[in-house]
Amino acid sequence: MTRDSSPKDLLPHLQDLLKLARGAGASGVELLHTRIVERRMTSSGASASPIEAQEEDVLNGRLFVETGASATFSINANLKGRHPASIEKAIARAKKSSPNPGAGPYERMDINQRGLGLHDPRYATIGQEALDELVEINQSGLETPHSLSYTDRFMNRFFISSTGYHASSTSTFYKLRLQNQVAKWGLPMEELACGRAFSHVGSIPFGRLLDSRIQGLSETGNAPSGPLPLVLPTRVVAWLLNELAPIFAVREAESKHRFLRKLPGGVLGTRILHVVDDPVAPGGVRTRPFDDRGIAPIAVPVIREGVVGNYFLDPKTARSRDIRPTGHFWNGKIRASNLVLRPGNRSRTQMLTEVPLSLELDHLNGQLDLKTGHLDAWGPALILDKGKPVGAVKKVHLNFPISELFSAFKEVASNQLRSHAVDSATVLTLPLDVTTSA
Repeated sequence: MTRDSSPKDLLPHLQDLLKLARGAGASGVELLHTRIVERRMTSSGASASPIEAQEEDVLNGRLFVETGASATFSINANLKGRHPASIEKAIARAKKSSPNPGAGPYERMDINQRGLGLHDPRYATIGQEALDELVEINQSGLETPHSLSYTDRFMNRFFISSTGYHASSTSTFYKLRLQNQVAKWGLPMEELACGRAFSHVGSIPFGRLLDSRIQGLSETGNAPSGPLPLVLPTRVVAWLLNELAPIFAVREAESKHRFLRKLPGGVLGTRILHVVDDPVAPGGVRTRPFDDRGIAPIAVPVIREGVVGNYFLDPKTARSRDIRPTGHFWNGKIRASNLVLRPGNRSRTQMLTEVPLSLELDHLNGQLDLKTGHLDAWGPALILDKGKPVGAVKKVHLNFPISELFSAFKEVASNQLRSHAVDSATVLTLPLDVTTSA
């Protein structure tokens, strides 16, 4: 299915490019070769479309000169004859750039991908028959078939640095997206499943889960008035944390134009809000043995029991503070990886049976303003009476600072689930003043 590339095939060429760059005046060199094979399939009924495959090979480079200035390039990795020219042009640009003391390739690191669960050995055997079964599992028995899209990706990465080391990794990734709507409201609905193994998306009838959510939201209820507790399932917590995550890049977090600087004592929420970014979580959607700068990543507690914690550090900032970088540079910028909200001790059922009336948000749309910290988001919700649905409302509108929502967190259940790259259990809040509409 893929022309797998081993280090012995790539290493000689990349070593030659590294020598060429040093000879042309580069004081430091980082090269990253990435090969991606991506396949897609769609379905709007009982049968799958033919598989479509696309392959991409890219060579990315970062060249440093004596002043610390640098320049980057990106080129089709198969155009080997053009690689030397790309390097020389990048060095020329770097020499014209402003000095950047402290910049340069990071020191040699020990990189290990053992135990990370990145590669699915079943990948090479997945063909049309397996995908037809995937469609049947998710579409059979439904009155209105979902719109289904499936993607799998094979990725091989090879990094080499002038500091004297190289590293490689091989990974697989699977994504299943199901879409439909609540007919009476014309409300779009989606179920998204991701994982490193085909079993993460191919063994559970996600279509039935989406159908169940749609049926629940189709039962109109009386929109309650006054402040009510909110119930936030994993997909809602995941949306909130993903909206918040970009601010934990050190330059964002410490900017006077971002709201974290204005929080008294750095308090963002209650003590039960404890979030760790873990780029080496086994089988995680954003797990990786090294980032695009060749840094072995480490876990970062971004929120410590309600208080803003540590940040994602790039190599230059880490050097200036005499600490190691965190390994979060990915696709051209510092990014969050796998986010984990610490679970509680009681089950969801135990937690909610004590709550007379609450609103369980199904999902959220909207945005979080990272300059002000203001949350403006909305979505449909179930009305719960001691944890049991008694109807639904079309729209619950959250319009207040994110810190107000996090400060209302009362309890986190123990039912830890994964939604894309976030692990979280159901969260129960104190009563909040929200706007509802039927």
